[in-house]
Amino acid sequence: MSQIHGHKSNSYDSIKLDGTSRLSIGDTFNNTVFQQPVAPLPVPKQHFNVLLPRAQHFVGRDGELAQLTKALESGKKAVVAGLGGVGKSQIALEYCYQYRKKYPISYVWWIDAVNTARIVQAYSDIAETLHLPVSSKENLMRDVRIWFSQPENGQWLFVFDNVNDPEAVLQRPIDGQTGSMLDYMPHNHLGGQIIITSITKEAAYIVNAELIEVDILPSSEARLLIRSYLPQPPDNSTSEDLDMLADTLSCIPLALTQASKYLRQMGKTVKEYLSMLKNGAQKSSLLSRHLGSHHQYHENQHTIFTVLNVSYTTLKHKHKLGFEMLNIACWLHRVNIPERILRQHCQGDKEMSEVEFDEAILPLMQYSFLEKQSRDSGSDEAVYCMHSLIQAVVQIFQSEEGLEDASKSNALMLIEQETIPLMYKHNWHALESWLPHIHSVIQCSNGSTLIQHQSRSPLHLLLGTYSFSVLSREDEAMEYLEASLPDLQRPVDISNGAVFLASCYEEKVNGKPKAIELLRLTLERPDICSAPMSLAIRLEARFRCKIAALLCELSPPQPKEAQDEVSKAAELLGRFEIVGHSYEQLIPYMITRCRGKIALVHAATSNSKEADELLRESEIEVLEYWKRLKDIKTPSNVDNNRKVGLLSLLGQVYMAQAARGQPQVKEQKLKDAELSFRTCYNFCRHDSGDLSTWALRALYELAECLREQKRYYDMEVLLKVLTSNSGIAEQGKTSAKFLKSVDLLSWVLMEQGKWQEALDVCENFYPAMEKVCGEGHRNTVDVRKRQVVLRVAIDRQREKMNWDKPNWDTMNWNKMKWFSSWM
Repeated sequence: MSQIHGHKSNSYDSIKLDGTSRLSIGDTFNNTVFQQPVAPLPVPKQHFNVLLPRAQHFVGRDGELAQLTKALESGKKAVVAGLGGVGKSQIALEYCYQYRKKYPISYVWWIDAVNTARIVQAYSDIAETLHLPVSSKENLMRDVRIWFSQPENGQWLFVFDNVNDPEAVLQRPIDGQTGSMLDYMPHNHLGGQIIITSITKEAAYIVNAELIEVDILPSSEARLLIRSYLPQPPDNSTSEDLDMLADTLSCIPLALTQASKYLRQMGKTVKEYLSMLKNGAQKSSLLSRHLGSHHQYHENQHTIFTVLNVSYTTLKHKHKLGFEMLNIACWLHRVNIPERILRQHCQGDKEMSEVEFDEAILPLMQYSFLEKQSRDSGSDEAVYCMHSLIQAVVQIFQSEEGLEDASKSNALMLIEQETIPLMYKHNWHALESWLPHIHSVIQCSNGSTLIQHQSRSPLHLLLGTYSFSVLSREDEAMEYLEASLPDLQRPVDISNGAVFLASCYEEKVNGKPKAIELLRLTLERPDICSAPMSLAIRLEARFRCKIAALLCELSPPQPKEAQDEVSKAAELLGRFEIVGHSYEQLIPYMITRCRGKIALVHAATSNSKEADELLRESEIEVLEYWKRLKDIKTPSNVDNNRKVGLLSLLGQVYMAQAARGQPQVKEQKLKDAELSFRTCYNFCRHDSGDLSTWALRALYELAECLREQKRYYDMEVLLKVLTSNSGIAEQGKTSAKFLKSVDLLSWVLMEQGKWQEALDVCENFYPAMEKVCGEGHRNTVDVRKRQVVLRVAIDRQREKMNWDKPNWDTMNWNKMKWFSSWM
């Protein structure tokens, strides 16, 4: 249309989307404008606006896809929510391709919904692509919604991907439009479907949609995903290697894909990649390394590092208390994180209500930083966990933002506040659940900036005390205690550290003199000398009692010097009572035990009536003290420990009396000793486990009592408790007390002619004895010699020689000189 009424037109304006054109007419009609209808362009019958290719290595997710299909086909919206990188977009993408196959005449629109500006642009592209009538720019989104909401316009699927800030994207008014995104979501119950992907579950509640929660992959599917990227035929990586990689990366698909592509492109093995991940700097580089991906729109979103940073940054700016909880949680052990330590960190001096705490921790769970675990039976406290990869990435974020040292320091102090009081009360059962967190904060604070932190030494003391008392791992305890002792500040902690470290030393070859020297040096420490008078007196008396006990166990024993130390302790106790401290405390108990030890030494080295009298006095004193403790209606753990110690001492006194008495007296005293030891052993097993120091000591003493009665079969049954459970046997290989009882087990088996069983025990536990006790330790030497004798006996038996049982008394010692000191 170049001319109208013979005149040339001066210009054409663009054709508008509402189907009209704006045309200016020449000079004659230059002030007249005609609106001339233009035929609208036809709307395409179908369109597939998904630019992302279908994943070639899509693995698993059948359950999530089935749940998604069911929700959408019932007319509901669906929110696919989960941790960043867990595969939400891939599930939605796979559904899109399945939908197109099922409904080829349909519209499928994939919308980058990270913010409203991108959604507005997507709606504009929809209107232009489909030639939809739009009345005005302000009504663009409304008109698109109206068109798709009409059933006659066919089947359609909208995917709003990455709605990671649901409140901002869905509820706030959109610039240039008249409403929020909630007003512009189309609805067609018969033919329309809407999927929203988000890192938070909040979106489901806002749009009233079905929530499809996406978790990490099962290990089998994670292994399959890794293998799908690796060269074919497969490299030499084993299933165990792949499981380790999957576990290290928390079975998160994006992280697994990222790692697999790196392995393929760089030609590295899984073992090499795992080794690189152990290095902090390399871990950060690997997790943030972009190798190209079809999972996202923008290059900076292609790594697990950057995907998780979106959630981390949102939490930091919008949820201050939740962010502070995460700062602490990431340095604890990732499993069984107690709610009270998170609450304690946030509330400070002001108590936090349940509602306030729930509001603070909710974002951490919505963004999948933390998950609530099932509560343990018998515990009312909620506990949380976090994936290992999430923990590692958050730690990197902390380091990059300069928050690392402050967060670690807070974690150390919180753990110390919660656990040290439990150590003072000997509440080992309650402490058990805290041990992984203690190990975690100790390990992560091992750098130069925090190595001298005031909370580290008390926590090392706790680990050493637990290792010695409950696990009977003397070497492990010694390492912790030696690390703690120099920097301990509280006099009570110094005393506990020195006493327990001395107990570790005395288990070693020639360790008792070293233990005595340690205690004497500790007595001279300024921290002890300058303590308040009542405390200083108590600590000195305690050290002198411990030194006296060690002097009794030297070879040869030194009972006179031990008696001097006890006398000094008793003198100090007199002054101690003057300052008003209760008598029922540690020092009287230690004095009673030391007097008993001295009586036992005299009984072992003298046949005098004086030794008999000392034993009798000790028996009376122990029974009186034990009765006082027994009468306490609600005994503490410390009271129970003292009762155990007194029962053990009483059994030893009865054994000494049996050794010195007439047959009738001996028989009764051995029965009394057995009752004391058995009561002690049963209580210790129930209270602190088979491997506790107290249980193992009571077991050995009970076994010795049975040996004295020549009840070898009963002795065998008792000691086989140690080896019948493989778990206990393996753990026991780190304990000198355990191995001492194993030595006794091999002896009683040999004594009964069960030579092969005895040899098996020796061969199984000898390497541990050599390592833990030392080559020159009596138990190690005994077992080494016993092995030789047993091999000879078994070999001769196989040769059908007349050797039913070695006769140790008539053996030809000239031919077996190496055996002269055995037994």
